[in-house]
Amino acid sequence: MSKQMKKAHVRRSEDERKTSTLQGGLSHLAQKEVVCNKMSQTRRIPRHFVLSSYPNGAPEEETYSNLRTIPDTTEQMEFNISSAAQVGRQLALIGDEFNRTYHRKFEDTLLDLAHGFTVSMEVASAWAPAVGFTLLPHAGGLLGSKITKKEIPVWYQSLQKPSWCPPNWVFAPVWGTLYTSMGYGSYLVWKELGGFNEKSVVPLGLYAGQLALNWAWTPIFFGAHKMGWGLVTLLLTTGTATATTASWYNINKTAAYLMVPYLAWLTMASALNYRIWNDNRNKKQPE
Repeated sequence: MSKQMKKAHVRRSEDERKTSTLQGGLSHLAQKEVVCNKMSQTRRIPRHFVLSSYPNGAPEEETYSNLRTIPDTTEQMEFNISSAAQVGRQLALIGDEFNRTYHRKFEDTLLDLAHGFTVSMEVASAWAPAVGFTLLPHAGGLLGSKITKKEIPVWYQSLQKPSWCPPNWVFAPVWGTLYTSMGYGSYLVWKELGGFNEKSVVPLGLYAGQLALNWAWTPIFFGAHKMGWGLVTLLLTTGTATATTASWYNINKTAAYLMVPYLAWLTMASALNYRIWNDNRNKKQPE
């Protein structure tokens, strides 16, 4: 009987020890489960967007120093989704406004460029006739300069000239100035008369005639060494230029005044041509 009681006591002790061990293991598992559940119900949000309380509703970004733990509940998830949707709408509005603003600026820039180009073309078209008329007399001067450069150092240098004869370097700038003034004067007359028409035949025809005679003097005097015929050409040029100035005076006084220095120079050139012809006509000139 005592042996049976001892065996029963030993079995009961072993059962209690197993039960205690099982309860301890279950308690440990329960604690682990609680910890895992808490860990699963919490999350760190290093960077996220929230709607600010500013009047314009612009989103602002939290910094890393503002980390916080948010329970992963259904309400919080819905709030996060709603916040993200609002942020998306705000960004879309900002993007649309940006596109509209810069699209308008781009269109305005293109319109300004087109307007500037149109104005430039209008200015260029308005000034083209003035430039053309002003440069026209220089064409004959440039052609004549090729002859004078060849003849002045040799033939012209050998001629007897009066003491009041201007130095050679004076002629180029003087003729350049006179060609410019008469050319611009012809533009003023052309513009005043409304272009080439019946009214402009006489004033512009006289101008063209004196200009042709002017261009012809250099080949005759310097090129052909015909001092007498050069004098005749100069006298004809002076007479035609005087008639041109008179016809211009009733049309545009400024244009007529621009011809006055030219007439004065033609008078001096005619006198110089006469003296050179008179002093050198009986001398044998080198060909």
